[in-house]
Amino acid sequence: MSNPTYQQVKLTKAVEGGGHMEDVAYIPSRLAVDGQVIKIKKDGEWDDGWTVTNVSPEKISEEKANALHTHWSAFRGYEHAGRSSYKEKA
Repeated sequence: MSNPTYQQVKLTKAVEGGGHMEDVAYIPSRLAVDGQVIKIKKDGEWDDGWTVTNVSPEKISEEKANALHTHWSAFRGYEHAGRSSYKEKA
């Protein structure tokens, strides 16, 4: 079994009033598909309805994705890369 890879993606989510939120994150490559709807973990809770809108072709290791998560989590209030931060919409 091969080690999982991660890709940088742009995520969007519709909000009330016709607007949208955007985020950029590294997610597992198996979920990094343009148009895929995923959940992200924010403040320990799953937030549904995020759509992958752009996918970088570059793939990185899980180790590097976790290192980036550790680095950036000092600047952000929610989780990004990491094994448990993303999952397919149920």
